[in-house]
Amino acid sequence: MSDFLQLTVAFITTIILIVVLRPLAIKLGITDTPGARKSHQGEIPLVGGIAIFLAIVMALLSNDLLDGGDLLIDRVVLSFLSGAGLLVLVGFWDEWRGLSPLVRFIAQIAAALIMIYGAGIILLDIGNIAPSGRLISLGSLAIPFTVFVTVGMINAINMCDGLDGLSGNMTL
Repeated sequence: MSDFLQLTVAFITTIILIVVLRPLAIKLGITDTPGARKSHQGEIPLVGGIAIFLAIVMALLSNDLLDGGDLLIDRVVLSFLSGAGLLVLVGFWDEWRGLSPLVRFIAQIAAALIMIYGAGIILLDIGNIAPSGRLISLGSLAIPFTVFVTVGMINAINMCDGLDGLSGNMTL
Protein backbone atom coordinates (compact mmCIF):
# COMPACT_ATOMS: atom_id res chain seq x y z
CA MET A 1 0.00 0.00 0.00
CA SER A 2 1.34 3.42 -0.86
CA ASP A 3 2.13 5.92 1.89
CA PHE A 4 -0.54 8.23 0.49
CA LEU A 5 -3.20 5.51 0.62
CA GLN A 6 -2.17 4.57 4.16
CA LEU A 7 -2.38 8.24 5.22
CA THR A 8 -5.78 8.51 3.56
CA VAL A 9 -7.04 5.44 5.43
CA ALA A 10 -5.84 6.95 8.73
CA PHE A 11 -7.40 10.35 7.95
CA ILE A 12 -10.81 8.96 6.93
CA THR A 13 -10.83 6.52 9.85
CA THR A 14 -10.07 9.39 12.26
CA ILE A 15 -12.99 11.43 10.93
CA ILE A 16 -15.37 8.46 11.15
CA LEU A 17 -14.26 7.60 14.69
CA ILE A 18 -14.63 11.20 15.89
CA VAL A 19 -18.14 11.38 14.42
CA VAL A 20 -19.06 8.06 16.05
CA LEU A 21 -17.31 8.57 19.42
CA ARG A 22 -18.23 12.24 20.01
CA PRO A 23 -21.92 11.70 20.94
CA LEU A 24 -20.99 8.68 23.04
CA ALA A 25 -18.39 10.70 24.96
CA ILE A 26 -20.90 13.49 25.61
CA LYS A 27 -23.51 10.99 26.79
CA LEU A 28 -21.03 9.30 29.15
CA GLY A 29 -19.59 12.58 30.40
CA ILE A 30 -16.13 11.95 28.96
CA THR A 31 -15.55 15.64 28.29
CA ASP A 32 -13.13 18.43 29.09
CA THR A 33 -14.49 21.54 30.77
CA PRO A 34 -13.09 25.05 30.33
CA GLY A 35 -10.80 26.27 33.08
CA ALA A 36 -7.83 28.48 33.84
CA ARG A 37 -5.57 26.63 31.37
CA LYS A 38 -8.26 25.94 28.77
CA SER A 39 -9.31 28.39 26.07
CA HIS A 40 -12.22 26.44 24.55
CA GLN A 41 -15.91 27.14 25.06
CA GLY A 42 -18.23 24.46 26.48
CA GLU A 43 -17.72 20.75 26.97
CA ILE A 44 -15.23 19.15 24.57
CA PRO A 45 -15.37 15.34 24.12
CA LEU A 46 -12.06 13.64 24.90
CA VAL A 47 -11.98 11.37 21.86
CA GLY A 48 -9.51 13.02 19.45
CA GLY A 49 -6.39 11.24 20.67
CA ILE A 50 -8.17 7.90 20.87
CA ALA A 51 -9.57 8.34 17.35
CA ILE A 52 -6.16 9.23 15.92
CA PHE A 53 -4.48 6.28 17.68
CA LEU A 54 -7.13 3.80 16.52
CA ALA A 55 -6.90 5.21 12.98
CA ILE A 56 -3.13 4.66 12.97
CA VAL A 57 -3.70 1.08 14.14
CA MET A 58 -6.27 0.59 11.35
CA ALA A 59 -3.90 2.05 8.74
CA LEU A 60 -1.07 -0.23 9.86
CA LEU A 61 -3.33 -3.29 9.87
CA SER A 62 -4.88 -2.43 6.50
CA ASN A 63 -1.38 -2.02 5.08
CA ASP A 64 -0.59 -5.62 6.05
CA LEU A 65 -3.92 -6.95 4.79
CA LEU A 66 -3.86 -5.12 1.45
CA ASP A 67 -0.27 -6.14 0.81
CA GLY A 68 -1.24 -9.79 1.24
CA GLY A 69 0.34 -10.02 4.68
CA ASP A 70 -0.84 -12.23 7.48
CA LEU A 71 -0.94 -9.45 10.11
CA LEU A 72 2.55 -10.36 11.24
CA ILE A 73 3.44 -7.06 12.89
CA ASP A 74 7.17 -6.54 13.30
CA ARG A 75 8.70 -5.58 16.62
CA VAL A 76 9.19 -1.92 15.66
CA VAL A 77 5.50 -1.45 14.83
CA LEU A 78 4.45 -3.45 17.90
CA SER A 79 6.74 -1.33 20.09
CA PHE A 80 5.34 1.86 18.56
CA LEU A 81 1.77 0.72 19.17
CA SER A 82 2.56 -0.38 22.73
CA GLY A 83 4.35 2.83 23.71
CA ALA A 84 1.86 5.08 21.94
CA GLY A 85 -1.07 3.11 23.36
CA LEU A 86 0.31 3.57 26.87
CA LEU A 87 0.69 7.33 26.33
CA VAL A 88 -2.81 7.64 24.81
CA LEU A 89 -4.34 5.74 27.73
CA VAL A 90 -2.47 7.77 30.36
CA GLY A 91 -3.17 11.04 28.52
CA PHE A 92 -6.87 10.24 28.22
CA TRP A 93 -7.17 9.31 31.89
CA ASP A 94 -5.21 12.38 32.94
CA GLU A 95 -7.47 14.71 30.92
CA TRP A 96 -10.63 13.02 32.15
CA ARG A 97 -9.94 12.28 35.82
CA GLY A 98 -6.47 13.66 36.47
CA LEU A 99 -3.26 11.84 37.35
CA SER A 100 -0.32 12.86 39.46
CA PRO A 101 2.79 14.14 37.68
CA LEU A 102 4.71 11.13 39.05
CA VAL A 103 2.34 8.64 37.38
CA ARG A 104 2.56 10.52 34.07
CA PHE A 105 6.36 10.68 34.36
CA ILE A 106 6.63 6.94 35.04
CA ALA A 107 4.37 6.19 32.04
CA GLN A 108 6.55 8.40 29.82
CA ILE A 109 9.70 6.62 30.96
CA ALA A 110 7.99 3.26 30.34
CA ALA A 111 7.03 4.35 26.80
CA ALA A 112 10.63 5.43 26.16
CA LEU A 113 11.93 2.07 27.43
CA ILE A 114 9.44 0.22 25.20
CA MET A 115 10.86 2.19 22.25
CA ILE A 116 14.44 1.43 23.30
CA TYR A 117 14.18 -2.25 24.19
CA GLY A 118 11.28 -3.20 21.89
CA ALA A 119 12.32 -1.42 18.72
CA GLY A 120 16.02 -0.92 19.40
CA ILE A 121 15.81 2.84 18.88
CA ILE A 122 18.71 4.40 20.80
CA LEU A 123 20.62 7.65 20.40
CA LEU A 124 24.19 6.36 20.17
CA ASP A 125 25.82 9.73 19.60
CA ILE A 126 25.00 13.43 19.49
CA GLY A 127 26.80 14.11 16.25
CA ASN A 128 29.83 16.18 15.36
CA ILE A 129 29.11 19.13 17.64
CA ALA A 130 32.56 19.39 19.22
CA PRO A 131 34.74 22.28 17.98
CA SER A 132 37.18 19.68 16.64
CA GLY A 133 34.41 18.12 14.51
CA ARG A 134 34.85 14.81 16.35
CA LEU A 135 31.81 12.55 16.73
CA ILE A 136 30.60 12.57 20.34
CA SER A 137 29.57 9.04 21.22
CA LEU A 138 27.30 8.48 24.23
CA GLY A 139 28.62 5.05 25.17
CA SER A 140 27.05 3.83 28.41
CA LEU A 141 24.96 7.03 28.62
CA ALA A 142 23.11 6.16 25.38
CA ILE A 143 20.05 4.61 27.04
CA PRO A 144 19.65 7.20 29.86
CA PHE A 145 20.15 10.02 27.32
CA THR A 146 17.58 8.48 24.95
CA VAL A 147 15.06 8.25 27.82
CA PHE A 148 15.83 11.87 28.80
CA VAL A 149 15.35 13.17 25.25
CA THR A 150 12.19 11.11 24.66
CA VAL A 151 10.54 12.24 27.91
CA GLY A 152 11.63 15.81 27.13
CA MET A 153 9.99 15.67 23.69
CA ILE A 154 6.78 14.18 25.12
CA ASN A 155 6.57 17.00 27.66
CA ALA A 156 7.51 19.73 25.17
CA ILE A 157 4.63 18.66 22.94
CA ASN A 158 2.31 18.32 25.93
CA MET A 159 3.15 21.87 27.06
CA CYS A 160 1.80 23.17 23.72
CA ASP A 161 -1.58 21.55 24.35
CA GLY A 162 -3.42 24.63 25.65
CA LEU A 163 -5.26 25.26 22.37
CA ASP A 164 -7.31 22.56 20.70
CA GLY A 165 -5.27 20.97 17.93
CA LEU A 166 -2.09 22.99 18.54
CA SER A 167 0.17 20.15 19.71
CA GLY A 168 -1.14 17.81 17.01
CA ASN A 169 -0.46 20.36 14.29
CA MET A 170 2.99 21.14 15.67
CA THR A 171 3.84 17.44 15.81
CA LEU A 172 2.60 16.90 12.27
